[in-house]
Order: sequence, then structure tokens, then C-alpha cells
Amino acid sequence: MANMARYQEWQARFEHARRARCTVCNAEDPNLCSRCHSASYCSPECQKKDWPVHKMLCKKYKDFLSTKQDQGHHVGIFLPEDQTNPRLVWIESDVNSESREGTNATTVMMLKATPKLRPLLGLSDDDPEPFTLATDHDLGGKFELPYSLQATSRDLKTQTTTNECITALVGMFPGSFWKGPVILTRSHTVNSAQANGNNGVGPPSVQIVGGSSVVMGESEQVEDMTLADFTHALGLLEAASVAELEADHGN
Repeated sequence: MANMARYQEWQARFEHARRARCTVCNAEDPNLCSRCHSASYCSPECQKKDWPVHKMLCKKYKDFLSTKQDQGHHVGIFLPEDQTNPRLVWIESDVNSESREGTNATTVMMLKATPKLRPLLGLSDDDPEPFTLATDHDLGGKFELPYSLQATSRDLKTQTTTNECITALVGMFPGSFWKGPVILTRSHTVNSAQANGNNGVGPPSVQIVGGSSVVMGESEQVEDMTLADFTHALGLLEAASVAELEADHGN
């Protein structure tokens, strides 16, 4: 358990060192939050601007990471419909594989990890598919993330209760878009060269499995949500509510 906690702390530091961008303004050379190591700021002004949201989970984040049991679970953020405070949750993923024939008599193996969100949303296998809205890596032109953020809720057509947590976070919009509980997650698409250990440089390496040549193709993986991601995801939640409001006024 101690080793897992140290690994997760290192992983959080590495992630923000790799991005090296302020959570608020996207400036370079920011400093990590000294408490959670999960968001970065270039100045006290930017840190103060993010504090109303960041403080909700800052004290809890580092301790929560220490409870990780295995690499099959990742950090998500749960936004309850009947409370104003978000919660950190562990999300298990299903990993499916598929293969296709590649060039030079090789087999290309692709992996796709899908977060198991139905239990957290209170859905059975017979209930409609959850609704998911995702970023396209470009957050309003100021931020360009190397991964995608997702907001997932129950089927919106069957929900009537406005999400109180989102209302508290982004403000009340008439006929709020988000109803019922919502879960925030993060995923990353790994290209072939990265999946084969080349950091995206050069051709993928070939593994010999049972006499066959196998290479890893493009794969999707679930990653831990950081508190910087939490701040960025609020823009996604607000944009959906604003778009619905504008559409209603257009009608």
C-alpha cells in the first residue's frame, strides 16, 4: 500500500511537470499545489482564482490516492444530484481487445478500456445507456490537453431532478442541462509507437507471441482525474447548460 501511494504521488508530480502549464491561465513554469500535487499555478492570483473550486477536494486528494488497491482502478469525481459537494471515487475499468492483420504478416492488437460507471450511477444492465459528453482536447482555444475529459450521467430523457452539485459549481441555468448524478472521468488514446515503448518516435517494436509477430495498435486507456482536470471539466459542464439555454431562446 505504501509503495502504491508513493507511486501515485510521483505520477501526479510527473503529470504536471510534463504539462508545465498553469491550471487557470495556461502559462508555463507553474508551481504545483504544495498540498495535493494535483494542480499547478503560475501566480498567487491564479491560485486564488481557482481556490473556490480547488478547496473542495484539495485536502482529500493525496490521502485518497493512498487507498488505491490496483492499477485497474482510477480516480473519478462524482457529482451527486442531491448534495453540493463533489466526491472522489475509484472507478474500475473493463479492458477489451481486438486484433486485425497488419503489414509484413504481423497482427495488430488494440486495447480499449471502458470505465464501469453504471453501478456508480445507480443503473442496472436493463437501464438505457448513460449519456456522455467529452472534450475534444481543445478547451476554448486556451488549453489543448493531450487527453480527453468526460462527463457521464444517466439517460437525460428520464431524469427530472437538476444536479445540485453542478448548480453550486457553475451556477443556476433555467432548465439546467445536467439532471441526476454525474461522473467526471479522463481517458487517453495511445498511438502505436507509444504503446510499443517508443514514445511516439520511430516504428513500433515487434513482439513474438506463439510464433506470430504482434504489435500494439492505437489503444484507449482510462487515467486518474487530477484537480486541474476538475477545474477544466467545469467548463464542459457549463458549456452544455449554456448551449441548452441558447437553444431554448432560439426556439
